[in-house]
Amino acid sequence: MSRVSTDLPADLMRARIVEVTRDRFFAYGYSSVTTSDIASELGISKKTLYRYFPSKRQLLREVVMATAQEIELQVRGIVLDSELEFAEKLRRFLEIISSRISRIGQPLVRDLRRSAPEVWKELESFRRESVFNRFRGLLEAGIAEGRIRRDIDLDLLMLIFVSIVDGVINVDVAVRVSHSMIELADAALKVFLEGALVSGETVRDALRSDNDNNDTVQENR
Repeated sequence: MSRVSTDLPADLMRARIVEVTRDRFFAYGYSSVTTSDIASELGISKKTLYRYFPSKRQLLREVVMATAQEIELQVRGIVLDSELEFAEKLRRFLEIISSRISRIGQPLVRDLRRSAPEVWKELESFRRESVFNRFRGLLEAGIAEGRIRRDIDLDLLMLIFVSIVDGVINVDVAVRVSHSMIELADAALKVFLEGALVSGETVRDALRSDNDNNDTVQENR
């Protein structure tokens, strides 16, 4: 139990309440956790809890936005770190996203979509306007440094990245496969940067090889 003193300054008390609530929400989801559970874990009365957060919905929003702000600070630190190589920045960027998603857990993601759509929408807005914009800036820097080909449309590249995050690095996928979120992120990054073909082979080469193999099969029939 994470008992706190009711004599704590208001800002520290709020921070402690958010911390304990986040652990509960991440583990059990929003719907399964009550304000009584939170108050009991903190060793305070519900009256004291409501003094700082008038509703469970407000607590949820505080937890989600606090997590989003932490992600923004971490991502910003990576993007602005001049000592990191471009590929390492990309790796750490996806690692942060994947580790945070894995912490949030499937129950809370499901509850956000179903029971608190306005909070989910706010989180999605943050993700696209802040996190993805940071990633776009990282790609632009990679192009300027000659690490990414200039003949690839940046908007298309971003669309592919967003699709990877939405389709691969998410809780729903993680619970269906025998890989961790970090492993999913590493695999996604490898394919995103290097493709799936062997070194030196282009898509055109692969297609030509497939066509040649098909012709050979037809001739042998």
